[in-house]
Amino acid sequence: MIHNVHLPALTRERLTDVVVLQIWLLFYAASNSTLAQIDCGDRLNRCHRFRGRGDKIARWIWQAPESRLKPLQDFAQDSTPIIDKRKWVKQLACEAFRLLKKPNGTLEALDNQTRTPWQKVASDFLIGFYENVLREAGSPRKRNPGFPAYIFSGKNPSSFGAQDFLTAFQAANPTLFICPACDESKYSTKAGSIKTDIDHYLPKSKYPHLACHPYNLVPSCPACNQRIKKTSDPLTCQKTSLGTRRKLEDIFCLYRESGLWNKTYLEVSPKSQNISTQIGSLKAKRGLNIGDRIDALQETYRIPERWSEQVNEIEPYVYRKIEALLNAFDVSADDSQMLLDCFDYSLSTDYIEERGQNPYSIARAWLLAALINEAEEVLQTSSISQVKSSALLKELQIRLGNGTNENFLQESSTSNLFNKDKARSRIENARQVRRIIKNNGYIDTFMESNNK
Repeated sequence: MIHNVHLPALTRERLTDVVVLQIWLLFYAASNSTLAQIDCGDRLNRCHRFRGRGDKIARWIWQAPESRLKPLQDFAQDSTPIIDKRKWVKQLACEAFRLLKKPNGTLEALDNQTRTPWQKVASDFLIGFYENVLREAGSPRKRNPGFPAYIFSGKNPSSFGAQDFLTAFQAANPTLFICPACDESKYSTKAGSIKTDIDHYLPKSKYPHLACHPYNLVPSCPACNQRIKKTSDPLTCQKTSLGTRRKLEDIFCLYRESGLWNKTYLEVSPKSQNISTQIGSLKAKRGLNIGDRIDALQETYRIPERWSEQVNEIEPYVYRKIEALLNAFDVSADDSQMLLDCFDYSLSTDYIEERGQNPYSIARAWLLAALINEAEEVLQTSSISQVKSSALLKELQIRLGNGTNENFLQESSTSNLFNKDKARSRIENARQVRRIIKNNGYIDTFMESNNK
C-alpha cells in the first residue's frame, strides 16, 4: 500500500471469530465422514469461543443455501484418509493464525491444476463465507446478509457485513479519501456513493483460508481490484521466469506497517525543451532494504507506472495551484526568496498536509519538489528574466505575463503571512523534503507527524 491503513478493532474481533469458526468446521469435517447438525452444535458448545451459541451456529450452517453446507459435506465424505485432510487443515490454520499474530515465512498458494477434489470443495466452503455472506453485493436487492450476531464472542456482539466493514474502516482512517493502493482514485465507504471494492490483498482464489481474514481485506478502487490487480499475488515475484516466491517479510503486510509513501521517494524529471515531464520509479529511503516491497507494489498495482501514464493530468494541476497562489498573494517576481516561500508553502499545504485526501497527492508532491529545486538553482544564480532552464519559472512566466512587474506587486500582504510561525513551519517542512531529495531523496519521519 502507498498510504497508511489502520485496522479497526471491531473488524479484527469480528473476522477473527469468522476465521476461527471456518478452521474449526474444517477440522470437524476432516475428522467425520458423516456430519450432523446436533453433533456439530454440541461440539461447538465445548469450544470456549463459541460456548452457549453452538446450536444456533450449527443451524446457521445447516439451514443456509447449499453453498455453505454441501462443500463441507463433500469434504467430509471424500475417501482421502483423515490424517491427510487434518494435516492439510492444520497447515491452513497455522498460516491463518500466523497472519493474525506475526506475519513471517512463506504461505503456500493453492494451484488450481494440482488442487485435489477434496481441497477444491474445502476451498469453496471457505470462499463461500465471503461471497455469500460478507461481500458487498452489486444491487441493494441482492445484498448479502452479513454474519449474524450470535457467531461472535465478547459482550453485546452485533451482526457484521460488508457495510459494517467499510464503515469501521472509514472511522479508523478518517483522513483517507483516496484508494490506499494507487493514490489516484477517490472512494467512499457509504452505500450508493462512489463505488468501493473490498480487495483481497492475497487473492482468495490462491489463499481461500484468508478469504475473510481481517489482515487480508482492504477497501480499494475498482480500477485496482477489478482491472489491474485481479488475482495477482504479491508473494509471487514476476521478475523471474521461475516465479520465485516471496516471504511475508518481503511484502507490505496490511495494517502492520506504515505505507510506502514515507519510505520512498519518486524519481521525477521536469520537462525541458522538447522532452516532456518523466515520472520514473519509486526508490527506497536511504538505509531501508525494501526493494521487494516496491517491486511487489509495481507488479500488483502497477504503481508508479500508472502515475506516469497520467502525467498530463498531474502536471497542469501543479502549475494551476501555484499560479492561483501567486495571484492570490500578489508575489513579486523580483523577490526570489518570496517566490521560493510561495512554492514551498504550496508544497506543504496542497500536497504534504493533504496527502490521501486528493488524487495523485504523492506524485504531485514529488513533481513540485523537483520543480522547486530546479527553480531554486536558477533564482540563486540568474536574474528572473533567465528562466528557460527552470520548467516552473518558464511556465509561470507564460501564465502570468512575461515575468514583468505588472503582474507582480512589489509590496504585498504575503510577507506578513509567511512570517507567521505556522507558515514558516510549513515552509521549512517542504524545504526539508527538498533538501533530502538532493541527498539521494527520501521523505523523513516529520511528514508522518505532520499529518497526525
